Amino acid sequence: MLIKKRFVLVALFLLLVAGITFGYAKLETTLTITGDTKISKVSWLVHFKNVQVTEGSFTNSDANSVTIDANDDTKITYTITLKEPGDFYEFTADIVNDGTIDAKLASIVGEASDDEINSKPFITYQEYNFPSKDSILKPGDANKKTVKIRVEFPFNISPVDLPTEDYTFTKTITMNYVQNR
Repeated sequence: MLIKKRFVLVALFLLLVAGITFGYAKLETTLTITGDTKISKVSWLVHFKNVQVTEGSFTNSDANSVTIDANDDTKITYTITLKEPGDFYEFTADIVNDGTIDAKLASIVGEASDDEINSKPFITYQEYNFPSKDSILKPGDANKKTVKIRVEFPFNISPVDLPTEDYTFTKTITMNYVQNR
């Protein structure tokens, strides 16, 4: 009888342990989150394209030229010599976004001051169609911005305002594009 009682107690103990284990297992939960994130192929390519000299612009053998830098298409350089009143040099260039991300013009800065330009009656410098700060440049050639620069030796200049020595005018314009957010 003692063996039977021990057997029943051991059996009850095992059932109790099994019940607690099963009960604990019933209360245990595993949560799993699985996901894939794909990053799309993107590119950033805001640059100059398609520089054209305006018909009628003065040209001579003194290396009149406007070019997009062969190593960095975000730079345009030009060298001109205007020899007499009425001579002008004008060109256009496209600003394009060949990337996939919208670009915003964060700033535009010109290096030469307006005071310098206005103090020399024998030179006229003009910028046309420049985008305004915060303007958006969407990807694709259809969204290009065409800018124009004109440098002129004014025709109706008075004799006292003619330059008495060679004068070199340098102007640098910097347009800083950033990702539009």
